Amino acid sequence: MDDSDFSVAVYALTGQGLELACRVCADFARVDLYLPESLRGQSIPLSRAEVRWFRRLNEAVGIGFRQYGCHVFITAAGIAVRAIAPHLQGKDRDPAVLVLDQRGQFVISLLSGHIGGANALAVCISERIGAQPVITTATDVEGLPALDLLAAERGLAIADLRAVKAVSSALLAGKRIRLYDPGNHLGIFGSVWEPLFTAMDEPPIQRDNKLTPDKFCNGADAVVIVSTKTFPAVEESESRLLLLHPRVLCAGIGCRKGVAAQDILAAIDAAFAESGLAVASLACLASIEAKQDEPGLLEAARRLGLPVYFYSAERLAVYPVLRPSAKVREIFGIDGVCEPAALAGAGERGHEARLLREKRASRGVTVAIATRAF
Repeated sequence: MDDSDFSVAVYALTGQGLELACRVCADFARVDLYLPESLRGQSIPLSRAEVRWFRRLNEAVGIGFRQYGCHVFITAAGIAVRAIAPHLQGKDRDPAVLVLDQRGQFVISLLSGHIGGANALAVCISERIGAQPVITTATDVEGLPALDLLAAERGLAIADLRAVKAVSSALLAGKRIRLYDPGNHLGIFGSVWEPLFTAMDEPPIQRDNKLTPDKFCNGADAVVIVSTKTFPAVEESESRLLLLHPRVLCAGIGCRKGVAAQDILAAIDAAFAESGLAVASLACLASIEAKQDEPGLLEAARRLGLPVYFYSAERLAVYPVLRPSAKVREIFGIDGVCEPAALAGAGERGHEARLLREKRASRGVTVAIATRAF
């Protein structure tokens, strides 16, 4: 079981539950075992789990609820529900929650089945301990695709989570969904789910370089679009438009020494807004090796949660520059930094890359945007 991206909290209330908890904990590399004070003195045959003692379960859950990617309760379902209820914020923010009976007969996916991964974890734990997984999300029960799960698995950002419900409802009602996904990022085309969707061969109508909901949504129960473009704001009644952003863009950055992270982030936001592109489609930042210790650039990448690649002047010199800079030529011996860097970053791992936006200068920062082919 791969739990490298999150830590797990396992709760048990009885001696029998403790025995099962130890079996469950054995599957996770990063796990804390929560036990009541009444179980002190019990044998705990675990090496990797840290034991945390509590007097009241609700207090322990409240303190640690946001610290874990998954909570596993070996309790009655009602106990788990009451413990987590005050801390729930939304399906895109809540951790996965599972409930097991102390005999280990059932593993219930209680919360965040798709985005949080509770459904998949329920199946994995069930296979490990010989239990029956209990999955109640409607799309899973009916064998239909869960768009939020597919998006998460394939690295797509969801622009408006409300639209996932509209698409799922339409699928459950037997409606055909219009789908624009030229790169087949969702993996729908060629799968058993393809007959549920009507492919859109042409890109949606665009205005001012942005996707627009008019014309292509009329008459459709739901529309799914995979694009690096942004939508104008839509009313809640229009939330049947599910926009997914593939992470295929690279922002090439040139900057003066000592520039602040907020200035770099503001320049990126402005360049993307002017281009009608979604920052959520950013896969990386890139620049020249001479900037690899630039604190503002490193901090900007950290805040965006993205890698930043640095390339030698020799590597960048092979890429075209639309508007050569005499100053860059004087300092680095090449015609430009941000456009070649954007192309190099987008072309990582052998991808074909093309420039979407030439350099834009603002407050000591230049930004260019490139995409890998999709």
